[in-house]
Amino acid sequence: MQSKAQEDALVVDDNLGFSKDRTISRLLEMQSREYLISHAEHHAPELVMALKEANKNSEAAQAAKTAEAAEAAQA
Repeated sequence: MQSKAQEDALVVDDNLGFSKDRTISRLLEMQSREYLISHAEHHAPELVMALKEANKNSEAAQAAKTAEAAEAAQA
């Protein structure tokens, strides 16, 4: 049998699962282009133009892929 002190030491925080899920969600959000642009606007304004250009190029590439896929599906 375990003593009361040993049992208390084994108690896991009930919020651990929530904290883990929230941390993962936040880290994923911080990797988004929108977050990076917003962060740069406040902390590194010199990077904003480059990030917006990269975002525009990424969106154009995605649109081209979508158009190619649509054309391939019609053929």
